[in-house]
Amino acid sequence: MQAQSLSRIADFLALQIRRAFSTKTAVPEEWSEGKRMPSMWGPYGLSSWCISVLGLWILASKKGIQAFGQQFFIIDAILLMNQGVASWGADVLTFGFSSWWKPVDRIHAVCLFIWLALKPVLISMSLLQMLIYIVIGMVALACKYQSERSISKRCWQSFLFWHTAWHVVPPASLIVWAIILR
Repeated sequence: MQAQSLSRIADFLALQIRRAFSTKTAVPEEWSEGKRMPSMWGPYGLSSWCISVLGLWILASKKGIQAFGQQFFIIDAILLMNQGVASWGADVLTFGFSSWWKPVDRIHAVCLFIWLALKPVLISMSLLQMLIYIVIGMVALACKYQSERSISKRCWQSFLFWHTAWHVVPPASLIVWAIILR
């Protein structure tokens, strides 16, 4: 039984690695190749830029610099601003089409998530700050999971809602976290 579970985990990880480096779209056939397109100027289309806004806020705000660590804030800002661009290119500009934006977005998002997950180890936080920071990360993953689930169920409106939340909720929450708790 354990060998079977390990095999499933290995298969899942292999699939995720192949998908990360793939230029193919992850949306269902009935949404691809222009059959369904989100508005570039609606909530979904603009949501990718929330990630870049967090990066800009860190650069422009004394509170942002303090919250994300005096020695690390430039790295945070650059990673976040780049992720917003990569996300917009993959999720909006080339929605439903195969593109080199897809692996750029996926790989960069994983690197950014790992970097942000290391923050509690890299900078000093109180227990409350750390717990809220971790909850924000868990909420982000829940939004991403629901977005992926909506794709597999082929539920367009649910996908738009959860993928927009994946782009908006974590950056907005981190700004509030930094202002109130840091």
